[in-house]
Amino acid sequence: VRGRVRLLALLLFIIFGFEPLLYFLDWIAGAVAGIPVIFGNRGFALADLSAAIASAALWWAAREGHSSPAPLLTLGLCYQVVICFMASFTTMWQWYLGKGSIPPLTLVPMIVGLFPLIMPGAPRRMLTAAIVAASMSPLALLLLDLFGKVHADGDDYLRAIVGPAIAVGFAYLGA
Repeated sequence: VRGRVRLLALLLFIIFGFEPLLYFLDWIAGAVAGIPVIFGNRGFALADLSAAIASAALWWAAREGHSSPAPLLTLGLCYQVVICFMASFTTMWQWYLGKGSIPPLTLVPMIVGLFPLIMPGAPRRMLTAAIVAASMSPLALLLLDLFGKVHADGDDYLRAIVGPAIAVGFAYLGA
């Protein structure tokens, strides 16, 4: 369990750490060249940085050896749900700000499908976690719509449900 939780945490650390790294490198290049760098997505870079930090913290918790495998698995599955919500929320909002529409897909199906392939767990427990994690996509869209950050129609909600739902089926088969 430890090795697999560390592997997942490392993979997601790399995924979520990419944008903050680019943000930082752009800032350094602008400072060296004497060009002011204006970023329009500072909040999204900070959200990704917080997800990268959470991934690093999970990696460290799995590395320490102070927790037994069962609580570590539970922590990993809770992490899956939180990461799916954060990925949905920021991706949908950022895409909407840039393109004026809801993205056809987020990272949620990949995360939902990836977790049971790497993490060991009883199929029923992995299915429950996959369903809860997949439900974060329509929940994030609903919250963004309710708060007036995006304008979503029925097709947007359908896409937010179908992709993650298909991933739940694959996650169950993988478990």
